[in-house]
Parts: sequence; C-alpha cells; structure tokens
Amino acid sequence: MQILMAHFKNYKKEVLSAIISIFIVAFVAVWQPRLLQYVLSAIVQDNQAEVRNYGIQLIILALVGIIAGIVNVYSAARV
Repeated sequence: MQILMAHFKNYKKEVLSAIISIFIVAFVAVWQPRLLQYVLSAIVQDNQAEVRNYGIQLIILALVGIIAGIVNVYSAARV
C-alpha cells in the first residue's frame, strides 16, 4: 500500500477528480429513476408543465453524468 501511496502523491489532482466524478456518476445513476417516477406521476395527472420540467431535469442530469464519466475516464487514464 505504501508503494501505491508514494505513486499517487504525484497525481493528487487526477486521483481526486476521478473519485469525485465516480460519486457524481453514481448520484446521477441513482437519481434518474426517481425523476422518471416523477415524470410518470405527472403524466398520469396530465400535468404537462411538470412533465416538461422533469424532462428538462432528466436531460441536464444525463449531460452531467456524461461529462462526469468523461472526466473519470480521463483522470483515471492519467494516473
């Protein structure tokens, strides 16, 4: 373990950004089904404004997940 820690000292920013981006990707993966549940509930209630609002949130969340995934791969490749 000490050998790895000595190696990671040179790549603190990359390791930290990889860990943070993993948490962001995990949060996005967990939160998307909840937003889909809200969308379905709004569809059943025939509330177009909520459907549009949650749809926009889903698109933004997906983009955040994609960007975090790219940052994760880039950071992990640099280490």
